[in-house]
Amino acid sequence: MIFVFISNKLISCDSVLPFCLSIKQRFPHQQFVFYTTDDRTFSFIKEQPVLDGTIDELGVLRRFGGRHQDFPSFVRVSIGILQLLSVMALVLLKDAKLIHFGLLSQGRLSILARLFPDKTYHFNNNCWPYDENWLAVASIGRRELDGKSDYDHNLREINYVSFDENWAPFKMARDLGQTAYLIGAVRGNKEWFNFLSNKFGELLEAEKRRCNMRPQERAICVILGYFGKFQRIRSEGTVRELLIQTLRVISEEYPNTKILLKPHIVTQQAILNEVLKDAGSENVHVTSLHASLLARICDVAICNSYSTAMADIWAAGVTTIEFTDYCDEALEITNGNSACPSKIDYFINNDLDQFREAVRHGISLGYKRQRSMPELYTADYERLIACFG
Repeated sequence: MIFVFISNKLISCDSVLPFCLSIKQRFPHQQFVFYTTDDRTFSFIKEQPVLDGTIDELGVLRRFGGRHQDFPSFVRVSIGILQLLSVMALVLLKDAKLIHFGLLSQGRLSILARLFPDKTYHFNNNCWPYDENWLAVASIGRRELDGKSDYDHNLREINYVSFDENWAPFKMARDLGQTAYLIGAVRGNKEWFNFLSNKFGELLEAEKRRCNMRPQERAICVILGYFGKFQRIRSEGTVRELLIQTLRVISEEYPNTKILLKPHIVTQQAILNEVLKDAGSENVHVTSLHASLLARICDVAICNSYSTAMADIWAAGVTTIEFTDYCDEALEITNGNSACPSKIDYFINNDLDQFREAVRHGISLGYKRQRSMPELYTADYERLIACFG
């Protein structure tokens, strides 16, 4: 039995599932229980057919303590205590393992990491390596990050697992001689892509039919995010206006091409509905398909502020465009480029003509780009999987 405690950042679920599939393929007897402590995360996962379907293949998704809508608070506390005792018993008696992304490092659930440090594995929550200036851009408007202070309390843990070398807890654990596994970008491996093809091929075809796409028709996808003001974006309303411009340009240049919008968990539905109403195009469709599946039917992927979903699409060879409007401080940090330039083919900052040209060029390529994928660190990867046998 393996318990996976998903953080409130959905990317933790996305990042760990390919690794869990590798465990399942090598040790078919293993069962997984995925726990989330957040109602919104639980509901959003259930609404995502690839994430929910993959979890069903591995085991079960549960809301730790039960959902607010199902039980009053005192009942949820009781459920949580029973679940916690059950996890403890299975770790003690059945050698169950614990995977988490920081949830067991603090708060009430930290008792699990304290009692069973050798059975607990603390993962980085993003499997795609961050570019050098990502954290600097993300810290705009916050206190200075020294890369260490946020994690001092975690050093009591034994096992750290990172997808790249730059995760601060991984570097500290390695420097202190603790167990630190470096396994690479697992969402870019062939096992994951083959699983998606075999498991969700019919789902992809059904989505194409829903969007009135012909069998060989290609689309343009737009990866959505948060519509409000955040670190690197110039002002409130910027992303909303950029999306309106994005839809307008695509509709003008390619009036018969389907546009597939992929919302994020933080995308405000009310604002999206307003934009769709203004767009008024029958070619615009909202989809819940995983980005890795969208890549199979799209020639170009666009975002108005970088999202890690773009990395999945980039890995599949699709042309990626970030059409955005960074604030001056972010542009200075990035030297006028994307916060993650390694996954973006065209970065356009508030220049509609350049954006139009980038879309034209991306469509004109008409083939999948060859990508140089981040390295998989095979020795650590296999050594880590063996721990869950």
